[in-house]
Amino acid sequence: MKTKKLGNSLSVLFIIVMIINLLIGYITVSGVSGGMTASQLLSIQIYWFFCVVAAALAAKYYFCTESPKAVYIIIFTFLFVFTDLCGFIANFIEVPSFYYGERLLYLLGFFFLSQYLFFDQIKDRIKVS
Repeated sequence: MKTKKLGNSLSVLFIIVMIINLLIGYITVSGVSGGMTASQLLSIQIYWFFCVVAAALAAKYYFCTESPKAVYIIIFTFLFVFTDLCGFIANFIEVPSFYYGERLLYLLGFFFLSQYLFFDQIKDRIKVS
């Protein structure tokens, strides 16, 4: 968390937001997962933890670099977190319409991932034209 661009107050806020998201995930999964075994519940909790950490790291990368390329990776990361959230809602809360949102967010996520991966090539192609 220690960088030139993230001050102490922003770092504390960043950690608080991470903790709140972890608690929301824990409460949501615990409340919805009545028929799950302990190992299934634990695996979903661990997966949620990694999703929150991945989103936090993507946000930190964006705050530290503030480049147009960083925008693509943060959008990709958040799209995939929301994709998994849509899948969770569709499967465990049983709202089938969220399957469509999940597929749409997957497509958008892969688009932004490709934009991130090929950013330098696209930028060079634009300069040549």
